[in-house]
Amino acid sequence: MHQLITAVFLSGICMLTSCEQDTINVDDIADEANRTYEFAGPLSNLHISVEDFLEEVDEEGWITKDAEGNLYYEFSEEYPFEIDDVYTLSDVNYSWYYTPVELPSKSTLKASNALIPYDDVTYTETITMSEDEGIRLDRMIISGADLNLNINTPAGLQADVKISLPEVSKDGEILSTTFSVDGTPGNNTYSLQQSLAGYEIEFQQDEANPAGIVNVVIEFTNISLEIDPLSPAIPTPVEVNFLITDIEPDVAFGYFDARPMDTESIDLEFDAFEDMNINSLVEFGNIWIDVNTSSTIGVPFEASINEISFLDTYSSTSKTLELDDNTFSVEAATYGNPVTPSLANKVISGDNSNILEMELGVFQPNRVIGEIATNIVSSDPSQSYFISRTSEVNASVNIKIPLWFKASQYARTDTVDFNYVEEVGEGEDDDFTENFEEATIHLNMSNGIPFDIMMQVSFRDANYNIVDKLFDTPVSIAGPEVDANGIVTKLSASSFSAQLSQEQMELFRDSEVMYIFVETLSATSENGEKLVRIREDNYCDISISMEAKGNIE
Repeated sequence: MHQLITAVFLSGICMLTSCEQDTINVDDIADEANRTYEFAGPLSNLHISVEDFLEEVDEEGWITKDAEGNLYYEFSEEYPFEIDDVYTLSDVNYSWYYTPVELPSKSTLKASNALIPYDDVTYTETITMSEDEGIRLDRMIISGADLNLNINTPAGLQADVKISLPEVSKDGEILSTTFSVDGTPGNNTYSLQQSLAGYEIEFQQDEANPAGIVNVVIEFTNISLEIDPLSPAIPTPVEVNFLITDIEPDVAFGYFDARPMDTESIDLEFDAFEDMNINSLVEFGNIWIDVNTSSTIGVPFEASINEISFLDTYSSTSKTLELDDNTFSVEAATYGNPVTPSLANKVISGDNSNILEMELGVFQPNRVIGEIATNIVSSDPSQSYFISRTSEVNASVNIKIPLWFKASQYARTDTVDFNYVEEVGEGEDDDFTENFEEATIHLNMSNGIPFDIMMQVSFRDANYNIVDKLFDTPVSIAGPEVDANGIVTKLSASSFSAQLSQEQMELFRDSEVMYIFVETLSATSENGEKLVRIREDNYCDISISMEAKGNIE
């Protein structure tokens, strides 16, 4: 508003100049020397709104408004969390050894080499994919994994060897493979490499392996063994090597006990206090810090806001934010396609912290640092939760400084470049300063911007020395009436006049006035004791009229 008032005075001077030069044609009255001309009448009606003013000054787009038109300085930053290491899966690496045959009786052996048949035999092994005792895996859909399977068999053994995993399936078909062992010497190794992407695992529960187990069934059928009757001997065992590597789950269902998840550092820079030219006599109605989380992880967790400090990087000073409770809970997301995220937030304000006692208007910080830590919390072990490959946890930190405050002596100085010689001009055939005699600019104001303002306007040279003042004493602009919520209910009316003489204009010219300073001392209602809200619809109407006299020699 102060800058706009300055513009009013500049407009008056420029209008006065244009009026004298535009309405009097020297060529038409060349024979009428020493004639005096007078002018009186309206110059302009100005409607000054907070909305228009914000469009001029809010270059960064930091000022926001709510549905009721209340205004805020607002700063936000996003913080993604890493959740890849919430639980760990281990490579599966097992080796088993079997002797599916026994040495036959002598009566069974013949005089020549004999191929002895045997009954089918089945072995069952168990594997686990995690050694983490704090989780229980119920089901897993695999995004990627590599199965490497091979068997080494002794010479002379013939059999069909089927290896299956009953809990592992894809499209309803159980994962299995069969090797046909022919017993030929030198051909006793059989291998399989297979991707497990898209397979689903239904884990079995076992007290010895709380993370869950998977059964591996190895079946020997159609077994026969060629034995030398002269030197019968049991062959070396069958070796089965079972390896699963690079396991990447698409989604894992189960139980996950309390454990750290991730911690992200907060670092947010802003210049609100500098932009608003706030000083120690401004007291805010409140300040809010909103910490919002969005989670697609299907596990409940707790977020804690730690070690929040406001810093003034120019003076290397800081103040620590103290919270009544620095934690908030985030529920598990809901599984589906797509996953329904869980939303939660923590609002920090003067109601639950010392943010108002920190007197940020005095301190004027320009940076906030701290951290947000996330931790999975103990939950119902009977429930099945989930963590997927695409699970995300994101947090945003949003600082809202409302234009809702009280001020008893809000001092401000606005400077406007005003080169008198260039703005008013000295023509070759027309010297405005010499022809000017006097002028009075009248301002009538209807003020809906909630401040009582004392104002003085001074004209200064290139070194900022005061050349002259516009008013003998500062003028007063009355503030409007506001209700208990700080909202304007009735506009105020103020009138004052500014006079300019020929001596002043000559002084401006000779002293080479370069600047106009508008110095204001503002207070909110009741001498700064009442909180007011600056709203988008606040405005001030100003009507300008002028009386001026000049002559042409």
